[in-house]
Amino acid sequence: VHKNDFIEENDKIYGMKVVEDAGDSENLKAGQLISARKLRDENSLLRRADKNLVVARDAQPATAEQVLQGITRASLQTKSFISAASFQETTKVLNEAAVNGKEDYLEGLKENVIVLSLVQEMKWNKV
Repeated sequence: VHKNDFIEENDKIYGMKVVEDAGDSENLKAGQLISARKLRDENSLLRRADKNLVVARDAQPATAEQVLQGITRASLQTKSFISAASFQETTKVLNEAAVNGKEDYLEGLKENVIVLSLVQEMKWNKV
């Protein structure tokens, strides 16, 4: 994620509200991000109908900090279990992936090279 995109997304939530309890509202759900105006309008309708109001809190921007990881930990935290298994702790990574029913969508270069190598090897050995 680019820093400017991160800042832009955080700026969008200032003044927004997070619905904690939708009350008797049929239009809003708990956890939904809404504008302060939409909250006012919805509560106004509910108040006129003598129903339970929506309870909301201010939305909080995301925060993050940089973490320097060693090469082993960084390689094991990739989304691709094929890529992670090719580096270290192969048996552990493959067992964990099998037990959890993980799927590898081959999005990175490394896992695609590994799979292509296996396919070529199978062609040569006619497995």
